[in-house]
Amino acid sequence: MDPALLRHWWSNPPTGWLIEEFLATLAGQPAGHVECYIAAAEVDPERWGRFESFLLPAAMSTERTGDLFAFAENRLSNAGALAFETQIWEGDAPMQEALAARGYRRDRVEKNWELDLVALRDEILARAEKSRARMRDQGIRCLTLAEDHDPDQLSKLHALMEAVRQDIPHTTPILPKQFEDFERELEAPYIHLDRYWIARDGDHIVGHSFLCFPPEIGPAWTCFTGVAREYRGRGIAQALKLFGLAQAIDLGVDRVRTDNDGENLPILHINETLGYRQVEGWMTYLKRD
Repeated sequence: MDPALLRHWWSNPPTGWLIEEFLATLAGQPAGHVECYIAAAEVDPERWGRFESFLLPAAMSTERTGDLFAFAENRLSNAGALAFETQIWEGDAPMQEALAARGYRRDRVEKNWELDLVALRDEILARAEKSRARMRDQGIRCLTLAEDHDPDQLSKLHALMEAVRQDIPHTTPILPKQFEDFERELEAPYIHLDRYWIARDGDHIVGHSFLCFPPEIGPAWTCFTGVAREYRGRGIAQALKLFGLAQAIDLGVDRVRTDNDGENLPILHINETLGYRQVEGWMTYLKRD
Protein backbone atom coordinates (compact mmCIF):
# COMPACT_ATOMS: atom_id res chain seq x y z
CA MET A 1 0.00 0.00 0.00
CA ASP A 2 1.25 3.45 -0.86
CA PRO A 3 1.83 5.39 2.39
CA ALA A 4 0.71 8.70 0.89
CA LEU A 5 -2.61 7.14 -0.13
CA LEU A 6 -3.15 5.57 3.28
CA ARG A 7 -2.44 8.90 4.92
CA HIS A 8 -5.04 10.59 2.73
CA TRP A 9 -7.70 7.88 3.19
CA TRP A 10 -7.28 7.68 6.95
CA SER A 11 -7.32 11.48 7.25
CA ASN A 12 -10.54 11.84 5.22
CA PRO A 13 -13.15 9.34 6.41
CA PRO A 14 -16.43 9.48 4.49
CA THR A 15 -19.33 11.33 6.08
CA GLY A 16 -21.52 9.17 8.31
CA TRP A 17 -19.01 6.33 8.73
CA LEU A 18 -17.18 5.00 11.77
CA ILE A 19 -13.71 3.76 10.82
CA GLU A 20 -11.21 2.18 13.21
CA GLU A 21 -7.63 1.10 12.49
CA PHE A 22 -5.69 -1.36 14.65
CA LEU A 23 -2.14 -2.70 14.62
CA ALA A 24 -1.71 -6.38 15.47
CA THR A 25 1.50 -7.29 17.29
CA LEU A 26 3.25 -10.57 18.04
CA ALA A 27 5.95 -10.71 20.73
CA GLY A 28 5.92 -6.93 20.77
CA GLN A 29 6.55 -6.56 17.02
CA PRO A 30 4.13 -5.39 14.31
CA ALA A 31 2.54 -8.46 12.72
CA GLY A 32 -0.63 -7.30 11.02
CA HIS A 33 -3.45 -4.83 10.67
CA VAL A 34 -7.23 -4.66 11.14
CA GLU A 35 -9.52 -2.02 9.67
CA CYS A 36 -13.19 -1.88 10.69
CA TYR A 37 -15.79 0.39 9.13
CA ILE A 38 -19.54 0.77 9.38
CA ALA A 39 -21.99 3.38 8.13
CA ALA A 40 -24.47 5.10 10.42
CA ALA A 41 -27.95 3.56 10.58
CA GLU A 42 -29.47 6.40 8.53
CA VAL A 43 -26.92 5.70 5.76
CA ASP A 44 -27.16 1.89 5.88
CA PRO A 45 -30.31 0.58 7.60
CA GLU A 46 -29.10 -3.00 6.98
CA ARG A 47 -26.05 -2.27 9.21
CA TRP A 48 -23.34 -4.10 7.30
CA GLY A 49 -20.04 -4.06 9.17
CA ARG A 50 -17.04 -4.31 6.86
CA PHE A 51 -13.49 -5.15 7.79
CA GLU A 52 -10.11 -5.87 6.24
CA SER A 53 -7.27 -7.65 8.01
CA PHE A 54 -3.93 -9.23 7.25
CA LEU A 55 -0.97 -10.83 8.96
CA LEU A 56 2.61 -10.76 7.75
CA PRO A 57 3.69 -14.14 6.32
CA ALA A 58 5.89 -14.97 9.32
CA ALA A 59 2.92 -14.54 11.67
CA MET A 60 0.27 -16.18 9.46
CA SER A 61 -1.81 -19.07 10.74
CA THR A 62 -5.47 -20.03 10.51
CA GLU A 63 -5.88 -19.65 14.27
CA ARG A 64 -4.32 -16.19 14.43
CA THR A 65 -6.30 -15.08 11.40
CA GLY A 66 -9.50 -16.27 13.10
CA ASP A 67 -8.55 -14.22 16.15
CA LEU A 68 -8.30 -11.10 14.00
CA PHE A 69 -11.71 -11.82 12.49
CA ALA A 70 -13.24 -12.30 15.93
CA PHE A 71 -11.73 -9.02 17.09
CA ALA A 72 -13.14 -7.16 14.07
CA GLU A 73 -16.60 -8.70 14.49
CA ASN A 74 -16.67 -7.72 18.14
CA ARG A 75 -15.75 -4.10 17.39
CA LEU A 76 -18.36 -3.88 14.64
CA SER A 77 -21.06 -5.59 16.72
CA ASN A 78 -20.50 -3.05 19.45
CA ALA A 79 -21.04 -0.34 16.82
CA GLY A 80 -24.36 -1.88 15.75
CA ALA A 81 -23.39 -4.24 12.92
CA LEU A 82 -25.96 -6.95 12.10
CA ALA A 83 -23.97 -8.58 9.27
CA PHE A 84 -20.33 -8.73 8.17
CA GLU A 85 -18.39 -8.43 4.92
CA THR A 86 -14.70 -8.83 4.13
CA GLN A 87 -12.42 -9.34 1.14
CA ILE A 88 -9.39 -11.62 0.86
CA TRP A 89 -7.00 -12.67 -1.89
CA GLU A 90 -8.11 -15.67 -3.96
CA GLY A 91 -5.09 -17.76 -2.98
CA ASP A 92 -5.14 -17.02 0.75
CA ALA A 93 -5.91 -20.51 2.17
CA PRO A 94 -5.52 -19.68 5.91
CA MET A 95 -8.01 -16.82 5.60
CA GLN A 96 -10.46 -18.99 3.67
CA GLU A 97 -10.26 -21.66 6.39
CA ALA A 98 -10.67 -19.12 9.18
CA LEU A 99 -13.69 -17.53 7.49
CA ALA A 100 -15.37 -20.89 6.89
CA ALA A 101 -14.82 -21.81 10.54
CA ARG A 102 -16.60 -18.61 11.59
CA GLY A 103 -19.63 -19.25 9.38
CA TYR A 104 -18.81 -17.03 6.40
CA ARG A 105 -19.82 -17.91 2.85
CA ARG A 106 -18.09 -16.87 -0.33
CA ASP A 107 -20.15 -14.35 -2.26
CA ARG A 108 -18.50 -12.51 -5.14
CA VAL A 109 -15.19 -12.55 -7.02
CA GLU A 110 -13.41 -9.34 -7.95
CA LYS A 111 -11.22 -10.02 -10.99
CA ASN A 112 -7.87 -8.24 -11.29
CA TRP A 113 -6.21 -7.57 -14.62
CA GLU A 114 -2.86 -6.27 -15.82
CA LEU A 115 -2.01 -4.71 -19.18
CA ASP A 116 1.53 -4.63 -20.59
CA LEU A 117 1.83 -1.17 -22.12
CA VAL A 118 5.26 -1.88 -23.55
CA ALA A 119 4.35 -5.01 -25.49
CA LEU A 120 0.97 -3.64 -26.64
CA ARG A 121 2.02 -0.03 -27.18
CA ASP A 122 1.41 0.19 -30.94
CA GLU A 123 -1.90 -1.68 -30.77
CA ILE A 124 -3.23 0.52 -27.97
CA LEU A 125 -2.26 3.74 -29.72
CA ALA A 126 -3.85 2.56 -32.97
CA ARG A 127 -7.06 1.59 -31.16
CA ALA A 128 -7.13 4.97 -29.42
CA GLU A 129 -7.00 6.76 -32.79
CA LYS A 130 -9.87 4.65 -34.14
CA SER A 131 -11.92 5.36 -31.00
CA ARG A 132 -11.21 9.08 -31.30
CA ALA A 133 -12.64 9.05 -34.82
CA ARG A 134 -15.65 6.99 -33.71
CA MET A 135 -16.44 9.44 -30.89
CA ARG A 136 -16.07 12.39 -33.24
CA ASP A 137 -18.50 10.80 -35.71
CA GLN A 138 -21.07 10.44 -32.92
CA GLY A 139 -20.64 14.00 -31.68
CA ILE A 140 -19.16 12.79 -28.37
CA ARG A 141 -16.40 15.04 -27.05
CA CYS A 142 -13.74 13.34 -24.90
CA LEU A 143 -11.43 15.47 -22.78
CA THR A 144 -9.86 15.63 -19.35
CA LEU A 145 -11.35 17.38 -16.34
CA ALA A 146 -8.48 19.86 -16.51
CA GLU A 147 -9.50 20.76 -20.07
CA ASP A 148 -13.20 21.05 -19.23
CA HIS A 149 -14.29 24.50 -18.05
CA ASP A 150 -17.92 23.84 -17.12
CA PRO A 151 -18.43 25.43 -13.65
CA ASP A 152 -20.87 22.60 -12.82
CA GLN A 153 -18.58 19.79 -13.97
CA LEU A 154 -18.14 18.26 -10.52
CA SER A 155 -21.84 18.16 -9.64
CA LYS A 156 -22.60 16.58 -13.03
CA LEU A 157 -19.78 14.07 -12.65
CA HIS A 158 -20.91 13.18 -9.12
CA ALA A 159 -24.47 12.57 -10.33
CA LEU A 160 -23.19 10.32 -13.14
CA MET A 161 -20.97 8.34 -10.80
CA GLU A 162 -23.76 7.80 -8.27
CA ALA A 163 -26.01 6.42 -11.01
CA VAL A 164 -23.31 4.24 -12.56
CA ARG A 165 -22.17 2.81 -9.21
CA GLN A 166 -25.62 1.29 -8.65
CA ASP A 167 -25.25 -0.70 -11.88
CA ILE A 168 -22.15 -2.51 -10.62
CA PRO A 169 -23.18 -6.11 -9.78
CA HIS A 170 -23.46 -6.31 -6.00
CA THR A 171 -24.97 -8.23 -3.11
CA THR A 172 -24.55 -5.80 -0.22
CA PRO A 173 -25.81 -2.22 -0.62
CA ILE A 174 -23.72 0.31 -2.56
CA LEU A 175 -24.20 3.27 -0.28
CA PRO A 176 -24.54 6.86 -1.51
CA LYS A 177 -21.44 9.03 -1.54
CA GLN A 178 -21.86 12.61 -0.38
CA PHE A 179 -20.74 15.33 -2.80
CA GLU A 180 -18.27 16.67 -0.21
CA ASP A 181 -16.65 13.24 0.07
CA PHE A 182 -16.43 13.02 -3.72
CA GLU A 183 -14.67 16.40 -3.82
CA ARG A 184 -12.15 15.24 -1.22
CA GLU A 185 -11.46 12.09 -3.24
CA LEU A 186 -10.43 14.23 -6.19
CA GLU A 187 -7.78 15.78 -3.93
CA ALA A 188 -6.15 12.41 -3.25
CA PRO A 189 -2.46 12.27 -4.24
CA TYR A 190 -3.05 9.55 -6.85
CA ILE A 191 -5.64 11.53 -8.86
CA HIS A 192 -4.64 14.12 -11.47
CA LEU A 193 -7.33 16.16 -13.19
CA ASP A 194 -5.31 16.20 -16.42
CA ARG A 195 -5.49 12.37 -16.45
CA TYR A 196 -9.18 12.10 -15.57
CA TRP A 197 -11.17 11.55 -18.78
CA ILE A 198 -14.81 12.41 -19.35
CA ALA A 199 -17.17 12.11 -22.31
CA ARG A 200 -19.58 14.92 -23.14
CA ASP A 201 -22.67 15.07 -25.27
CA GLY A 202 -23.35 18.77 -25.41
CA ASP A 203 -23.88 20.00 -21.87
CA HIS A 204 -24.08 16.49 -20.39
CA ILE A 205 -21.27 14.38 -18.93
CA VAL A 206 -22.13 10.86 -20.11
CA GLY A 207 -19.00 8.86 -19.27
CA HIS A 208 -15.78 8.90 -17.28
CA SER A 209 -12.58 6.92 -16.71
CA PHE A 210 -9.47 7.75 -14.77
CA LEU A 211 -6.06 6.32 -14.00
CA CYS A 212 -4.71 6.33 -10.46
CA PHE A 213 -0.98 6.94 -10.07
CA PRO A 214 0.30 6.00 -6.59
CA PRO A 215 2.99 8.54 -5.64
CA GLU A 216 5.45 6.04 -4.16
CA ILE A 217 4.49 2.35 -4.39
CA GLY A 218 2.62 0.18 -6.87
CA PRO A 219 1.45 0.24 -10.49
CA ALA A 220 -1.02 2.64 -12.06
CA TRP A 221 -4.66 1.53 -11.95
CA THR A 222 -7.72 2.26 -14.01
CA CYS A 223 -9.87 2.98 -10.98
CA PHE A 224 -13.37 3.46 -12.39
CA THR A 225 -14.89 3.52 -15.86
CA GLY A 226 -18.59 4.16 -16.30
CA VAL A 227 -21.10 5.36 -18.89
CA ALA A 228 -24.68 6.58 -18.48
CA ARG A 229 -27.20 3.85 -19.28
CA GLU A 230 -28.69 5.53 -22.34
CA TYR A 231 -25.23 5.92 -23.91
CA ARG A 232 -23.98 2.36 -23.49
CA GLY A 233 -23.16 0.17 -26.47
CA ARG A 234 -21.60 3.05 -28.41
CA GLY A 235 -17.94 2.39 -27.58
CA ILE A 236 -17.63 5.27 -25.10
CA ALA A 237 -16.27 3.21 -22.20
CA GLN A 238 -13.60 1.60 -24.37
CA ALA A 239 -12.66 4.96 -25.88
CA LEU A 240 -12.19 6.59 -22.48
CA LYS A 241 -10.07 3.68 -21.23
CA LEU A 242 -7.95 3.83 -24.38
CA PHE A 243 -7.36 7.58 -24.05
CA GLY A 244 -6.13 7.05 -20.50
CA LEU A 245 -3.90 4.15 -21.55
CA ALA A 246 -2.43 6.16 -24.44
CA GLN A 247 -1.71 8.97 -22.01
CA ALA A 248 -0.04 6.51 -19.63
CA ILE A 249 2.20 5.33 -22.48
CA ASP A 250 3.23 8.93 -23.16
CA LEU A 251 4.08 9.28 -19.45
CA GLY A 252 6.37 6.24 -19.59
CA VAL A 253 4.13 3.88 -17.58
CA ASP A 254 4.96 0.24 -18.37
CA ARG A 255 1.88 -1.52 -16.95
CA VAL A 256 -1.61 -0.75 -15.72
CA ARG A 257 -3.96 -2.76 -13.55
CA THR A 258 -7.72 -2.71 -13.14
CA ASP A 259 -10.35 -4.68 -11.24
CA ASN A 260 -13.98 -5.53 -11.94
CA ASP A 261 -16.75 -7.61 -10.44
CA GLY A 262 -16.72 -11.09 -11.92
CA GLU A 263 -20.29 -10.65 -13.21
CA ASN A 264 -19.74 -7.26 -14.88
CA LEU A 265 -19.71 -8.78 -18.36
CA PRO A 266 -19.48 -5.60 -20.49
CA ILE A 267 -16.35 -4.27 -18.78
CA LEU A 268 -14.81 -7.75 -18.61
CA HIS A 269 -15.27 -7.98 -22.38
CA ILE A 270 -13.52 -4.63 -22.85
CA ASN A 271 -10.56 -5.78 -20.73
CA GLU A 272 -10.20 -8.99 -22.73
CA THR A 273 -10.49 -7.11 -26.02
CA LEU A 274 -7.76 -4.66 -25.01
CA GLY A 275 -5.34 -7.44 -24.11
CA TYR A 276 -5.39 -7.42 -20.31
CA ARG A 277 -4.26 -10.65 -18.66
CA GLN A 278 -5.91 -11.86 -15.50
CA VAL A 279 -3.92 -11.87 -12.24
CA GLU A 280 -4.89 -12.91 -8.71
CA GLY A 281 -8.11 -11.25 -7.60
CA TRP A 282 -10.19 -10.90 -4.46
CA MET A 283 -13.05 -12.87 -3.01
CA THR A 284 -15.82 -11.35 -0.89
CA TYR A 285 -17.16 -13.29 2.09
CA LEU A 286 -20.39 -12.52 3.96
CA LYS A 287 -21.93 -13.54 7.28
CA ARG A 288 -25.29 -12.73 8.82
CA ASP A 289 -25.91 -13.50 12.48
